[in-house]
Amino acid sequence: MEISVVAIGGGTGLPNVLKALKDEVKNLTAIVNVVDDGGSSGKLRECFNMIPPGDIRNCLVALAQNDDLAKLFDYRFGSELGCHSLGNLMLVALLKEDGDFLSALRKAKEILSVKGEVLPVSLEKVVLKAELKSGQIVTGQAKIANTFGIKKVFLEPKEPKVYSYAVEVLSGADLILIGPGSLYTSIIPNLLFTPLVEAINQSNALKVYVGNTMIQRKETLGFFASSHLKAIYDHSPNVRFDIALFNDFTSTQHLLKSYLEQEIFPVEVDLIELEGLAGKVVVSEVADRSDLRRHDPLKLREFFKSLLEEKCLFQPEPRKI
Repeated sequence: MEISVVAIGGGTGLPNVLKALKDEVKNLTAIVNVVDDGGSSGKLRECFNMIPPGDIRNCLVALAQNDDLAKLFDYRFGSELGCHSLGNLMLVALLKEDGDFLSALRKAKEILSVKGEVLPVSLEKVVLKAELKSGQIVTGQAKIANTFGIKKVFLEPKEPKVYSYAVEVLSGADLILIGPGSLYTSIIPNLLFTPLVEAINQSNALKVYVGNTMIQRKETLGFFASSHLKAIYDHSPNVRFDIALFNDFTSTQHLLKSYLEQEIFPVEVDLIELEGLAGKVVVSEVADRSDLRRHDPLKLREFFKSLLEEKCLFQPEPRKI
């Protein structure tokens, strides 16, 4: 389809959205967060004074048309090589060769025959910080992801430069997708860049929020569907979604039992509280039945196709879980 789609996020959620769309639209762009400081990305970030490569690598792999090389990029070494993925190391090697991350990214796209664009939200090394309800300040994405009672998150430096091309592509978007992903450490950090938020607000694109299927043990413990949207709006008051999509667990109740026993809880869709938080709330089964914590790219593809074809923007009233 001759439609431009921009998906914003990070972590493991954004790649599933990209997989769902890469064969459906010709103009697909991922805008990826750059606050990761854990694991391989954190080590490479510090050693080579670069933006973290992990989330960007995940998106490159999701959009790759060369499946064999994509699998190699995703290969992760053991502790003897620092538990780095080959793709992360390739991005470091390309960076060292060219001295420029954007050049390294372009070469990686060529190697993988990537369909679409993968853009960092910023080329600056930014640090994510959180203020807890207790008043305590927690520094670093990895620590924040394992923290309960987050009041707000913010970036240091306070006004980091956004990558200008990432802002530019939003002006021509027909559909802007945000989520799924870790609320405070993958989604909201992108929305702390003022020019990006302004571009989203000024765009005439359909704006869709794809909600998480499960609550995160620490970061969003006790959150309902409405809590996620309210947290986004608290950080970016001018952002509003035309559609908010949440998973319907009605037909997978029998699969939920094992998750509940592990104290992994679904995001409950509290329809009354959601009133006024999005133009339309859609509840549809979009979770992967082999892992209810993740979205199924094929199910997302059908949902997005229906939006792009303008066939079912308005569904029957969703059922409450």
